[in-house]
Amino acid sequence: MNTDQELFLNEYPEVPLGLLNQAGMDRFLTIIKDVAGIQFLVTTDRFDVLFETDQSETIAFEDTLKHISNKGNLLEKAVKTKSIHPIYDADIQLSVKGLLYRERAVGYLFILHTSALTEKESRFIETFSDILIPWVISEIKMQENDQDYQKQFLFDLLHNHFDSYLEMNEQAKRWGWNFTNGYQLMIIQHHTAQADLLLIKKYAELFFIKQKMNVITVIFDRQLTLLYQPVNQQLETAAVDAKTISDRLLIHLSSLDNQHHLIIGTGHFYPSPLYLYRTYQEAKMAIKLGKKDTISNQIIHYDDLGIIKLLGHLRYELLADYQKEQLSGLINFDAETGEDLTSTLEKYLENNGNIKSCAASLHIHPNTLRYRLNKIESLLRVDLKNYQDIAELYIAYLIRNSR
Repeated sequence: MNTDQELFLNEYPEVPLGLLNQAGMDRFLTIIKDVAGIQFLVTTDRFDVLFETDQSETIAFEDTLKHISNKGNLLEKAVKTKSIHPIYDADIQLSVKGLLYRERAVGYLFILHTSALTEKESRFIETFSDILIPWVISEIKMQENDQDYQKQFLFDLLHNHFDSYLEMNEQAKRWGWNFTNGYQLMIIQHHTAQADLLLIKKYAELFFIKQKMNVITVIFDRQLTLLYQPVNQQLETAAVDAKTISDRLLIHLSSLDNQHHLIIGTGHFYPSPLYLYRTYQEAKMAIKLGKKDTISNQIIHYDDLGIIKLLGHLRYELLADYQKEQLSGLINFDAETGEDLTSTLEKYLENNGNIKSCAASLHIHPNTLRYRLNKIESLLRVDLKNYQDIAELYIAYLIRNSR
């Protein structure tokens, strides 16, 4: 602490309310930061940053956010003790003060420091935090109102409800969004309904801050939708960039919690934002039609789906009837006998009809596999050397695994 800061705390052992009334909260917080020499972040109870001294601190705060999210008892202690509580992290040293209203935390004051807080600093922060509470409540209410309006705008945008481009772009300016160029869109879904999508949303936003990219995020139907503008608007380059960014984002999100098994779906990139509704549906289709693996993280790009994306445009009843027509004989046989010839056929198709590799993947002898395939041909009345029969079974297999 330098001399000016020491004089400030000596002269104002309590927070100068006159200064707050004259300057307003934003200016007041900046003065506190500059003159008192206290580095801090003010957040809501969902860790939305309401005030930051600079963006680098928000980025540094990311590691602590991960630490806190995995050990929620750290914040519980701060709330219960109603005092400044230290948080020890490998990469950042800080303390936290719960901003309580009616015994519930409406936000947090995170104080970043390189050495232990002095008694004067602690007393100053205690009083300082009390002044923040009504402001935080007011900011949260304003945020909620704005987020409702913003969410309705994005819903209309992604469902093609705007009559004109000018109307859409004019509304977007409210939040500083520029829709003169195209946006890449991706959707993140968790394999379980209990996942904290708001925490995943915040962590994804921090990722884009690190990349120095603006991102728009919204949650619809237990899915997190993200929109960002590729630096290069060329179709081929944008497609490659989308894969790179989604790969990095998944790695970033995976470090949040190894129990967060995520699936990311991306749509085709269109140079005009007027087609965002189309890429939104494509990203949803990518998640819906992609492999249903609930153990590992996945990224599914609509452009990589091949023939299955054509099937996604057909009515469910038609697809279900087709699958039943092709595979019911096999499925019924397995149900009656306890065998699993359905999986044998799937592995055979996955291995492109290669006996040796299919047998190895099933851990059986090639002759055993040949016996099973003969039985499959008999039950389904097909010829597994006939390309048309193979194509029809492959399509049925794709339908079965996308539902």
